Amino acid sequence: SVNGAPSPRPASDTVALVPVVSATTGAEKDAVNAILASETARATHVAELVKLVQSNRLDGLDLEYTAVDPSLSGAYLSLVTALAEQLHKSGQTLTVTLPLPRREGNTWNTSGYDWKELARVADFVRIFPERDQSIYRRVMREALSYITGMVDPKKVILTLSPLASERSEQGTRTLTALEALSVAAQFTVRDRDRLVANGEVQVTADNLNREGAGGRAGLIWDANAAAVSFVYQVGESLRTVWIENAFSAAFKLEFVQLWELGGVAVDDASAGEGMANLWPA
Repeated sequence: SVNGAPSPRPASDTVALVPVVSATTGAEKDAVNAILASETARATHVAELVKLVQSNRLDGLDLEYTAVDPSLSGAYLSLVTALAEQLHKSGQTLTVTLPLPRREGNTWNTSGYDWKELARVADFVRIFPERDQSIYRRVMREALSYITGMVDPKKVILTLSPLASERSEQGTRTLTALEALSVAAQFTVRDRDRLVANGEVQVTADNLNREGAGGRAGLIWDANAAAVSFVYQVGESLRTVWIENAFSAAFKLEFVQLWELGGVAVDDASAGEGMANLWPA
């Protein structure tokens, strides 16, 4: 089944309403792989998605299934092909969102997704955001050259994210901009037991001071990532946080212009409060 409901349709009906059906982690990811493994379940799922479009008078769907088991790549292509055929009959569009291909030596790891065939049957292919900002600009340049070598660039949509990213020894996780700034804003009042009225107070920003973070202190502009960042220490390990804003988004928009892509999307903008405002860019 498909959980949730699309956002309310604007009264003027001048905006195309194309909701994202998402399954990227956890139980949703497992459900998609179970559906793909059964021909009957795939047909049922296509029917449910078409019903969702028709009953809500939608203009299309964006299928964000970014964790498909590579062994089921053929089944995923079959599902996308069948869904696109049904939607196109009544004039709706289909967008598929795919993870960024990875260059491994002289070969490319596409996680099993057939970009060329998927782009042929779908109307648009949207690139899922790369979360590790330390490698973003390098891997995006390489991947876009690879993708546009086999896919019409006008079918490719680059996704920006209003979420901050944190990289540690455990991997990369996302935070809202407010959560990231809250980490940066943690402070300690020094010599609290000696405080007296009208006396001086020494306040230290724990996660921005020069005593931790290997000497890389403060909220700085990371030129390599083209984003605001800071490094803080937890125990013996360092963690790097990149905070998206209109300036970092503008640098990412250069990729859309240089590769003449079909457009840009903003990821996960309705997930909650505290998101970065990328709209000015």
